[in-house]
Amino acid sequence: MEIELYRGTSTLTTLHYRNVPGQYSWVLRDFQGDLIDEVEVLTRDALGGRTLVVGQQGRARRIVVVLDVQGTSMPNLHAAIRELETHTRWRKGTPLELRVRAQAANPWSVIEVVLEQMSAQFEDDQYRATLTLRFACRSVYWREGIGVFPSSNSTLTGNAFVVNLSTMTFTPITGISEAIGNIDYREASNEWIIFTTTQVWRAPAAGGAAALVGSVAGSTSLRGCVAHDGSILAVAQGANQLVRFTYPSSSPTVLGAFNGVPARVRRIGTSYASVGEFSQYQTTGGLAGYVTIDVNGNIINTFSPFSNSIIFPGGGRIRDVLIKDNVGVTIAHRVPSPSQSWVAVWSGQVASYFVAEGSSSWSPREIDQSSPIDDVTICADSSIHAGRTFNTLCRLRNLGGIVPYAYPTVAIGGVQDGCAVEQFSFTTSEPRKVFRLGDDGTAMPLFAASENSAAIRRVNNLMCIGYGTTANVWTPLTVDVSAIANTGATAEIVPRLGGLAVPVFSCYSKVDTEILGEVIDPQTQAANYEPKYHSGGTVTPLPGTNYERMFRGSMNEGITRYWFAVGGSVPQNNITLNRHKHDWR
Repeated sequence: MEIELYRGTSTLTTLHYRNVPGQYSWVLRDFQGDLIDEVEVLTRDALGGRTLVVGQQGRARRIVVVLDVQGTSMPNLHAAIRELETHTRWRKGTPLELRVRAQAANPWSVIEVVLEQMSAQFEDDQYRATLTLRFACRSVYWREGIGVFPSSNSTLTGNAFVVNLSTMTFTPITGISEAIGNIDYREASNEWIIFTTTQVWRAPAAGGAAALVGSVAGSTSLRGCVAHDGSILAVAQGANQLVRFTYPSSSPTVLGAFNGVPARVRRIGTSYASVGEFSQYQTTGGLAGYVTIDVNGNIINTFSPFSNSIIFPGGGRIRDVLIKDNVGVTIAHRVPSPSQSWVAVWSGQVASYFVAEGSSSWSPREIDQSSPIDDVTICADSSIHAGRTFNTLCRLRNLGGIVPYAYPTVAIGGVQDGCAVEQFSFTTSEPRKVFRLGDDGTAMPLFAASENSAAIRRVNNLMCIGYGTTANVWTPLTVDVSAIANTGATAEIVPRLGGLAVPVFSCYSKVDTEILGEVIDPQTQAANYEPKYHSGGTVTPLPGTNYERMFRGSMNEGITRYWFAVGGSVPQNNITLNRHKHDWR
């Protein structure tokens, strides 16, 4: 067994044996350091007064090293003790490390330590002492280097992609030339239905070549949904019409016209809600931007949660609606001065009321239709509170309060099925991130692109994303750890990035059925990045980070890959893998 004290790039001294001829020597008598007495729960404070559990770990272990020290004289015996003391006094800066291995052929097991106590028991007239060194460890696990693995990402070019969230593989959707503004899914044919400026397309769920369904003359933007009978409904801005397409392709059937701008149409069972900035549909007037219709465009109900003094052509615009369990939520915004924003709620038992209203440039844009009604995800063009870097992604909790996601996003172009996309309202080279959203404020960056997006949809582990123009999409850096032995002593296998020329936003190992990984504040970038341990520099983990089963090891043997969301092309980067172990052996 070999033990040494190490700091920075050099060995300070050996502890298992040292001999200074004619002066002193010491030899290891006892080593204790493999027991952890307690377990603590790791938590992080989240926005909105919530505390998030991000994992468990043992409390800091103690390591006790007992040495037999022999001097040729009493002054030399004290010189030996003084040498050991000088090597163990470090508290700040580069940490002191204890390195242990069974024999020279084995790799070192390393743990960062601080000397907690040193005591010496002297023996009379023999210039001998028993020296006890008690170390407090800075981490729970021992670290052992596995090796350096080269990694790179790809730069894909296109305007639509299908991403497999289980493997983070990308398949382009080809054939679409116009800006994509909305995506839905048609279960009967297992296809994405993609709405562009003037056209509707269908594409295989796994990606590939798209086929044209139909187009609308005079449209400046189409948004729609798949109807319960398999046909496709859409509202056409510019033409200000509600139209229907017959699957698989047809000319549009105009079901009705608006006297203002329709924002979108949503399916609600076997009926449909068209919302926007209008006061008339077909020949029926007095509307306030909301009308309920059947699949043929016939009016079922003219109820609106807003008055026509708020929503009218040239005034406020209802941008989206969600109805579940006989409860409705709508969002609206008025662009002309004064800029105003609203969130309204109603039900069969309660008249419409505002959760948020008043002068605001917040501009809520879209509601995640997969949200439970008591926890509704909303995206917006800007922060709900001026001067804050959060709040473009929010959750309406219990139909009464708005709580932000814990990520400092810019404007969000779209949110659906627990996924969201960024967009900028001005020209910039900043990367636009794509997120996987979870409960309690998690917004995990998955990858980034060069262009804005307003269209995203997820079905199971497949996510379809469309861009406003041809985009460079930077896939995540990937490190495959499936071949790394997961031995009984292994607690975690942890990756560490070398210096990157582009920003890194996250490290994750699972984002399909659950989200496991570390989300870091993009405003703080380290020279080198190591999730959880942060040995490469200081970063700020955000709420939603979950270490407990993030890494391959004793807590999660099913992890086979780690992905890093980065903001650009990385032709090559060296990723160092370290094995963190329950004990040093």
